[in-house]
Formats: sequence, structure tokens, C-alpha cells
Amino acid sequence: MGIKAKFNVNEVVRQATTQAVEDVHRVMFNNLSFVGEEAVKIARERGSYTDQTGNLRASTGYAVAYNGSVIGDNGFDPNAATSTKKTRDGGTGAKEGKDLAVEIASQHKKGYVLVVVAGMNYGKWVEKRNYDVLTFTEANARILANELMSKAFGTAWAG
Repeated sequence: MGIKAKFNVNEVVRQATTQAVEDVHRVMFNNLSFVGEEAVKIARERGSYTDQTGNLRASTGYAVAYNGSVIGDNGFDPNAATSTKKTRDGGTGAKEGKDLAVEIASQHKKGYVLVVVAGMNYGKWVEKRNYDVLTFTEANARILANELMSKAFGTAWAG
């Protein structure tokens, strides 16, 4: 007397593989989003410059993309900063920051990418004047990403 399986082994393997791939995607997205959130928090709290219009801090945010498609973004808050002026227009910064992050993230056509920006075109000038806009943030984001990826996958992230 024999026992015959009433299931297709190939279908079981396909379903298990599909689930494993979905799990990896979820972990990657969640980890990169967490790093992005922390990066924005650090950039806003530790940025050593004084807001004039509120746009530079408002333009700070991140985008996560997979194979060139943006799958998430956050930050880009028009109310993120206190301005030295009575009227501030953080909406301009928020829009420019998000547009820049999406543009850069979309250019990475292979794998995952986390893009953190301070999207105003004068951000580099502020950094050159010895103010911290994203320098400290970048270093900390790399460390955090490596820690999270190492815990999740047993290997550091190539970023």
C-alpha cells in the first residue's frame, strides 16, 4: 500500500519562494523607511544653520525606490522649521525637496535605494559655509542602515 500526495510539490515550492521574496521586500522597505525617518529627524534637530525662510528644513526628506520606482517617501514638511521671518514659505521647500528625492531615486534602476535630501539648491552653499545640513545625517544613516541590514540578513548593506 502506498501513500500518494494530494498536493503539487512544485506549487508548494513556488508559494514558499513567493512568500520569502515578499518578506524580503517588506523588510527592505521597512528598514530603509526607518533609516529615512531617523535621517530626517537628525537633519532637522542637528542642522547647525539658522532658518531664514524655513525652506531648507522643509525640503528635508527621503524617498525609497525599488528598480527605479518610488515605493515610499516622507519628510518634506512645510511646517518643519521655525523661521526668523514672520512669514515663511516652507511649501516651496517641501515641494522642491520631494521632487528632487523622487527624481534621484527614480534614476536607480536596479535594486533598492534610499535617497535623503535637503532639496533646496542652496543647501550645498550652506554646507560650504561650515554649517551642517546633511553631513552628520549621512554618516549616521549609513551606520544605522548597516546595523539593520546586518540584523535582518546577516550582512551589511552596500550603501
